[in-house]
Amino acid sequence: MTVRAFVTYSILRIMVFLGCLSALYLLGLREAKHLPWLAVGAAVLSVLVSAVVLRPFRRELEEQLTARSRARAERAADRAPAPGSDEAAEDDYR
Repeated sequence: MTVRAFVTYSILRIMVFLGCLSALYLLGLREAKHLPWLAVGAAVLSVLVSAVVLRPFRRELEEQLTARSRARAERAADRAPAPGSDEAAEDDYR
């Protein structure tokens, strides 16, 4: 179920970002002039943390998306017009 894996991964990424944001806030990036650094720092830190911590979730999502893509390609190949049919001739004409 691709939607469930996608939602799970997205929610975990948001939670990691908010955790990094909170950690940097508690480390002292609280003033208004530090807010851009807080956001950028949290984004960079969350990418690094997510790359390591969320690897199993990302792999699961990747496998499901790959399987779905292959199944879609197989269905499209099964529906391809037969050689010599009118549809095939129209496609060759263009």
